[in-house]
Amino acid sequence: MQLLRTAVDAGRQYRDARMLQDQERELHTQQIASQQFANGMIAWANYMQAVNARQPQTVHLTSTSVHCTSTSLGNSVSTNCN
Repeated sequence: MQLLRTAVDAGRQYRDARMLQDQERELHTQQIASQQFANGMIAWANYMQAVNARQPQTVHLTSTSVHCTSTSLGNSVSTNCN
C-alpha cells in the first residue's frame, strides 16, 4: 500500500513539475513575443521620425509648353504649373 502511495505521489509531483515547466515556457514565449512587438514599434516610430524630419525638396519639371514646380513637405506634395 505504501509503495502505491509513493508511486502516486511521485506521479503527481512529476505532473506538477511538468505543468510548472510548461507555464514557465509559455510565459517566456509570451515575453519574447511582447519584446519583439515592442522592438518593431520602436523601429517603426524611429522610421516615421526620420521621414518626418526630412527637409522639404523642390522639384522642377520642364516641358516645351508647361512648367511645373513641386514642393514636398512631410507626406504632402504641392505642385504648381504655368
